[in-house]
Amino acid sequence: MFKLNKRVIDVVIYFTLFASVVLLVLAGVLGSYAFSREPYVVEEIVVASASAISEYSVVFNLKPNEIFGTSIAYGGKPIPIYLTLAQEAVVKHTFRLTYGTVSGNYSFSIYVAHPDGWTKEIRKTREGFTEKSSVARLESLNITEIRLLMESLSKQVGIRLTSYDIVVVAEVSYSVTLASQVKKGSIEHSIKLEVDLSRGLITVRGESSQSKLETASTKVVTPVTLAGIHVEVLRTVSPVIGVVGLSLLSAYLVMSAKFKETSRVLRLERKYGDVIVEGSRLPDFSSNEIAVLKDLEELVKVARIVEKPVIKVTPNPDKIVYYIVDRRTVYIVEQSLPSPTEG
Repeated sequence: MFKLNKRVIDVVIYFTLFASVVLLVLAGVLGSYAFSREPYVVEEIVVASASAISEYSVVFNLKPNEIFGTSIAYGGKPIPIYLTLAQEAVVKHTFRLTYGTVSGNYSFSIYVAHPDGWTKEIRKTREGFTEKSSVARLESLNITEIRLLMESLSKQVGIRLTSYDIVVVAEVSYSVTLASQVKKGSIEHSIKLEVDLSRGLITVRGESSQSKLETASTKVVTPVTLAGIHVEVLRTVSPVIGVVGLSLLSAYLVMSAKFKETSRVLRLERKYGDVIVEGSRLPDFSSNEIAVLKDLEELVKVARIVEKPVIKVTPNPDKIVYYIVDRRTVYIVEQSLPSPTEG
């Protein structure tokens, strides 16, 4: 029965160790995952979008000729226009929205710029618009009249005119409603007509089209989970699992230390079984001289010297008493044991 109990206890001890290690590792993994992440992920999802588009088109009306015909359209790439043929530049600017309607203010200005840095505004308009899908402005520029104006201005400062720019600027500030959200924005778009008198050319430079994306978004809050368990729950559970794991580990260490001594006693009993006999109860040693020895091995040595058996008595489940009676002297060893080893 004693050996059976020891086997059961060994299984319990090692199972306790295994369970404590598993729980501590599990607590570490869950805790690391839970405390290294925010419990919620906030994402912005675009629910609606529209592009605000600014576009220019420029058409030069020419004097009748057999090379270019009566007009040349600017298609976005720099193109040379001969001054001797150009009569008029028709500039059209369009601002539009790809989805929905837009409201705001529209400013359109034209000025001439000298290479020395000074400028002269020759035309400007400003208007408001409400709930429109597009707004446009068409301006006709007389090339000859603008050249004469620049020559007059250059004479005023005493310089010879060799080149200048005609700059067209469109500015739009707007607001658009997307998915019940009001989005405000602005766009500024310009092109230049570079006039080179020495070469007799006009060159258009600048992007024919610009766009700006406006979006409406909403925030979506998603709870972070592991195997369907929310991170906040894991933050609560992982320390509890860790505490249970530590408790089991502590129990293992205590049981291991206590039953190590039990195993040692059992080994000694098997080793010296030829001199150990079982006794039913402890006799009265009040009239004997008591000699308390350190351990069973010392008692066995005495037994062999005096040629007496070692008597083993278990007075209670927590203690074993080994003794030898030699005349009026009692040699005794007391061994404490954990109660579970005794059935």
